[in-house]
Amino acid sequence: ERESAMTTTTTTTTTKSDVGSLSLRDESFADTLLGCGSSVMRVHKAVLACRSVVLRRMLVEEQEEKEQKKKEQKKKESGWVHLTMPSTVSEDVCRLLIEYMYTDVVTVHDMWTAVEVMIGAIELGLEALFEEVAAFVANELHAESVCVVWNALLRCSDVLHSSSSSLETGRVGDEEDAAARARTQRALDALDAACFALVTRRFEACVHAPLFTELDHDLLVRVV
Repeated sequence: ERESAMTTTTTTTTTKSDVGSLSLRDESFADTLLGCGSSVMRVHKAVLACRSVVLRRMLVEEQEEKEQKKKEQKKKESGWVHLTMPSTVSEDVCRLLIEYMYTDVVTVHDMWTAVEVMIGAIELGLEALFEEVAAFVANELHAESVCVVWNALLRCSDVLHSSSSSLETGRVGDEEDAAARARTQRALDALDAACFALVTRRFEACVHAPLFTELDHDLLVRVV
């Protein structure tokens, strides 16, 4: 079945008001090296910190470690900060996610990339992006992809619950973070319901899909 391309522009924040006119392609003021797989991107610490709660926490931890050990130039060149993306984020998806942080826009051309972006978005705490991509995936679901999407939702759910339990309490912005996580949970639930509905409606087609045997056991129990 034909899959349509998706371009999403998030309007919940105005990037320029957050970070001025920084551009991912302009390395003039870049101050952070972001490793992903075998590649390294030169990015701006300010963008990462204001767009991703996960990367902001990594930056804080890196700074605290630096101050605690007081070791100059530890894995650094000319003051560059070194960060590494979660291992679940591929190099191609990493670039899409960073582009989104700079522009509030991401474009995907197939369901498989959309699923990877969805996982990466929740890994980095990009709730608005996750909601947009989850809606796109729900609209484009078909028998060949539903098993991959459903399994991916388990990973997303684990990450969301893990991040919810690890966040500090009493911080400024806790209520806003809690509201964002609640919206993400609703998006997760909606996509889960869409997957369940498709599998029950087109059970025979889904059973004969190549990836049906890789469906998580708990999800199979729900179906049968």
